[in-house]
Amino acid sequence: MKLLFENWRQYITEVDLSEGQWTDVDLADLTTPELNRIWTMYTNTYLNAGLDLSVADAQGLRKYKATFLIDVDTPPDGIADAFIIYKPTPFGNKMSLLGTCQEEDCNAKRDAKRVLVEKMLDLLSASDFFIEAGMKIEEILRDSGIPYICDEERIKEFLGDKFVRFLDDCYYERKLAMADPVVVKRIYGSFHI
Repeated sequence: MKLLFENWRQYITEVDLSEGQWTDVDLADLTTPELNRIWTMYTNTYLNAGLDLSVADAQGLRKYKATFLIDVDTPPDGIADAFIIYKPTPFGNKMSLLGTCQEEDCNAKRDAKRVLVEKMLDLLSASDFFIEAGMKIEEILRDSGIPYICDEERIKEFLGDKFVRFLDDCYYERKLAMADPVVVKRIYGSFHI
């Protein structure tokens, strides 16, 4: 399932993205069309990679706190091309969902992916951000120099009943909220209590 926008101009954000810089936005402040743009990027990114979704619809994204958005087109068209959705937890800010434009109006797909990875690495290197990495993100982070977490007790506390078992080299298995498969993850970044 891939989503396309027929009238993409309606998704131009009211958030100022004209400078080509990442903008931190509270998800509660986004309009429905803006949220739909992120939903489309999210579903297309995850489904193209064979990943399961964490929310059922665009409004479900509002359970997260905020998102970083960027428009990488030259010249900027005012439409977000990449996002990082995160939420505060007692362990730090968890990067929960990441994605870029795909089939839907995306003039700078390669640039969107590049700036997304750069921003993820910057946030994980700086402080107070962490990510549960699996699949492609884990491949990127494995050799990045970003520290990973090996504290089984803290990981169990963080995951609660979603924790399945601890594996070698600080990997673990966990259940997903909206899908049956058990997945393997490793936490990278700043993870604290």
